[in-house]
Amino acid sequence: MEDRHHALDTLKCLTVPQRAMLRKGNFKTVPDVLCPPPSDVAKRCRVHISEVNRALDAICTELRRPTHPLQDAFDDAVSGTITTADDALDALLGGGIQTGMMWDVSGESAAGKTQLALQLSLAVQFPPEMGGLSGSSCYITTRSRLPTTRLLEIAQNHPRLDPNICGLADIHTLHTPTPPMLQHVLDVVLPRFVNQISDRSGARPVRLVVIDTLTELFHSETRTTSHWLFERSKIISALSASLHALASQRGLAIVVLNEVTDVFDRDDLPPSREAGADVLYREQSRWFGRANSMPGEDRKQADLGLVWTNQVNARLMLSRTGRRRHLDEDEVRALKRRRLNGDDANSDTEPDDANSLLQDGEPTVIRRLTIVFSAVARPGSVDYVVTRGGISCFRDASSTNAPAPAKAPTFQLASPGALSAPAGTPALQPADVALPPSSSAPRSDPEPNPLGPDTDPFRQTERGEMLPPSDDVPILDSDAALGDADAAPKEDDDEDMYWGDEDGDMEKLYNLIDDASFDVNVIPSSIDAENPWF
Repeated sequence: MEDRHHALDTLKCLTVPQRAMLRKGNFKTVPDVLCPPPSDVAKRCRVHISEVNRALDAICTELRRPTHPLQDAFDDAVSGTITTADDALDALLGGGIQTGMMWDVSGESAAGKTQLALQLSLAVQFPPEMGGLSGSSCYITTRSRLPTTRLLEIAQNHPRLDPNICGLADIHTLHTPTPPMLQHVLDVVLPRFVNQISDRSGARPVRLVVIDTLTELFHSETRTTSHWLFERSKIISALSASLHALASQRGLAIVVLNEVTDVFDRDDLPPSREAGADVLYREQSRWFGRANSMPGEDRKQADLGLVWTNQVNARLMLSRTGRRRHLDEDEVRALKRRRLNGDDANSDTEPDDANSLLQDGEPTVIRRLTIVFSAVARPGSVDYVVTRGGISCFRDASSTNAPAPAKAPTFQLASPGALSAPAGTPALQPADVALPPSSSAPRSDPEPNPLGPDTDPFRQTERGEMLPPSDDVPILDSDAALGDADAAPKEDDDEDMYWGDEDGDMEKLYNLIDDASFDVNVIPSSIDAENPWF
């Protein structure tokens, strides 16, 4: 059936001769005239090309839509920011989770992605004066059901969450295990549900949509082929278009959880790829798919490739650092103060054993959140821990809004005497190396040349090879050496004795070293702390 909106007979801009000209060329609709080149239209109508150009200009002028300033689109949109219920994380994100955007939260298993999503689902229920939007959330799962037990635990133990304000009644969930089902929910079910909630008296409007996780929909046991990647790209593009429509037209915040893949060294590539002049995706993905705020963090990159990356407005990377840390007294007091008083005075009492940070004095596992890119905040990172009350970030020097390039830890030399220096002593300086007790005079040997690019590489001693005798290496009796080794304390015991005592004297470590030990000790300059919808 002919579309009357594009029929040439309905246009008022064409003159009688122009209508006759186009009718002579058997043109009936606007696309029939605009799609071919003007020269082809002139041949079919048997007129000069200038006549065709005048008719095309008249058609385009009438069908042209009026332009509007971009600011008008922002004024009409429903905007807002959802607090994460953590001041340090809000400051890093530019105030919180901005509505009208798609947020990609990537990270390896047990990094805390779901914990952050659950915390946001509760924080969106805050009133505006507390950083929320007085709204509800839709939590869409693809792999498992909504962890209501963990959600209830966060609501009861977080220092800023009030059960009278934040509850499970305003968190709507739906399970979509396949891409077609998720597409149908985003196109039909979710828009209809948002309208029903908005029209219901006393109900909180939907302001947050969480998908946990999108990557799970594309896990396949079959071999990855080009055809499979092409189909995945089409599905991701269609899902992204639906999510962008929800975010922009209804003012929702879209948070999509994503997984990561391992990054391998360039040396593993074939020589043919190494010598090629083409720009490889793996070389460019470090700018938009990986975090690089600390050593080893860039060994993981976000999944779903460049197609999905081009659809999101911000990407957060959550990482397990492998570090542990003991909380000092100030941090313990701060946690208790936040629970007793709170930034908004929502909690009247402190539940017993409410926070895993305060249990048994055990070191706490440290994780890191990094902004890879964002439309509302500059790149930065912050350390955090996962507690019974959700995610809690550290307000110390470990947080930065401008991450420095990752580099290996540096070491400095210090003499044993420098170890007992009082607090506030300047940075450790290289100390003079004492001569062995058996030496009565300085050696006359020339100074060794410093290592450089032309220095011969060290050769590793082969198994079973005997080293040549040297005057610098004392020859010890094997039986005596074994006897001394059995009598001496274990190396692990020495380390636990020293590092396990925060107030211990640093001379204890060196009193355990025998007289034949080195006179120079290598000390690191810095130690890293470780409901259905209806």
